[in-house]
Amino acid sequence: MKQYTHAYLERDLTTEEMKHFQEKRWLYQLQELDLDEAQKSGTSIMVMEPVLGGVKDKKFSKQEIQQLKDQGITPIAYLSIGEISHFQTRWQEEWGEFNGQKLKVSKRAPQWIGKVPNKDWPEGVKVRYWKEDWWELVKEDLDEIMDLGYEGVYLDIIDAFEYWGNEDTYGFFKEKKYGSDPASEREAAERMIQFVQRLSMYAKHKESEFKIVPQNGENILEYDDHEEYLEYVDGIGVEDVWFDEEKPQSESFTEERLSHLEKFVEEGKFVLSVDYVDNGKGYSGANKDRINAYIASCLSQGFYCYPALTNRELDEFRVIEEIKGQ
Repeated sequence: MKQYTHAYLERDLTTEEMKHFQEKRWLYQLQELDLDEAQKSGTSIMVMEPVLGGVKDKKFSKQEIQQLKDQGITPIAYLSIGEISHFQTRWQEEWGEFNGQKLKVSKRAPQWIGKVPNKDWPEGVKVRYWKEDWWELVKEDLDEIMDLGYEGVYLDIIDAFEYWGNEDTYGFFKEKKYGSDPASEREAAERMIQFVQRLSMYAKHKESEFKIVPQNGENILEYDDHEEYLEYVDGIGVEDVWFDEEKPQSESFTEERLSHLEKFVEEGKFVLSVDYVDNGKGYSGANKDRINAYIASCLSQGFYCYPALTNRELDEFRVIEEIKGQ
């Protein structure tokens, strides 16, 4: 495992690091994306929400996606496979409503929809991703994504297996339990692996070069006894490997995550890293040191890097003008 920079770098990035960063920079924006701005970004990979600004039924067109590709950008569509939110086009009003604070799921909602709102994003709830009805909804979204010309899909909430495999989900968090729910985290992980495999096979049967990129949940490899997961993905996106916003992660936490990510790299998979380290107050002082530490650490692993804003809104593409290759 390559050594990483722990905590603050407290030095300027070298000319070589700045140049390398320009080559390994990617864009991750899920809200308020300006395509004209994106085309001028100089990035080669862009993960984007297919629905413009989160507004129902207003999607980027096939022509707009082609414009990105004409600029040498690989557009990858965001798609949550472990959670559903009320603002998504797939949500039906009879399933529940958002009261401004959290999503309240109705009794008429199908069984595959969880009942407990996400504590971090209370407009969403986990889904029982092993249910066929959920697969049909995801497949419908995937078909549209592919028809619009996206070159890959970014699968979020892979780590939903940790939710359904945790007894506290049904006890402390008061999720309703059904007999078909997984009996353990291992079983929940195996079901997620099977879901990703199914999605990958379906997509690549239509377009062999279509990229499958899960986000987080790299520890699912611990349950991949048949070593099949890596065969069905092209890369992985990861958040918060080195920093939890302005706070450095513990060395043991980072090393554990890197030990899993190293397996992706060994198999020739790319890694899209995003740490929410930029507090938006300018490239100076502690903010500069933190951004530099993240970039240097990320580059040392050979990952693509994105130092995002600490508010986690992913609604703005910030270019740090001071970091430019010479």
